[in-house]
Order: sequence, then structure tokens, then C-alpha cells
Amino acid sequence: MKKCKHKNVNLVDYWFRNIVVDNLICNHRKSLKIINNDIYSYDILIGKKSLNNIVIYNATAKNKNFISITTSKHVNILKKISKSYKHLYNISVV
Repeated sequence: MKKCKHKNVNLVDYWFRNIVVDNLICNHRKSLKIINNDIYSYDILIGKKSLNNIVIYNATAKNKNFISITTSKHVNILKKISKSYKHLYNISVV
């Protein structure tokens, strides 16, 4: 698996499925990356995983925590894909 050539949707899915290579994988621009159990948009933590718990940090305009359009897109991908994994994890959006 190439480290930094992944589509955002695939990268988020890998994060939920615990597929990580060398503790770091990222998209082609390195704007979305997984480091250990955490997922970052640029260098901003947007998701944290521990055991069966996941916290998604809702850095979107709708939540008035807007950082950037790209970060909002990354968070929305996380929230959308998290619905497929709610049977495996306790998921909180804060």
C-alpha cells in the first residue's frame, strides 16, 4: 500500500478498519492523514480512536467551529462513513 496516494473516502475507511502502514498514511496532498489512532485534517485533530470509542471533532461551518472548507469536507466524510461502523464503535460527534 502506497503511503500518500489515497482518496479521502478510502483513507477514512482505512481508519475505521484499523488499516495503517508504518503508523502513517495520507492522501495525495497530505491534507488528510492518519497517525497512529488519530486522523488529522492538515495538522488539526478531527478524529480520535481508543478501543471501541471514536470521537469526531465537528470542525464545520454548521457547528460554528469552521476552520477551512477542506477540513469541513474531511469531517463530513468522517461523519458519513461513521454510520457504517456504529455497530462496532461508540461514536461521539463533539
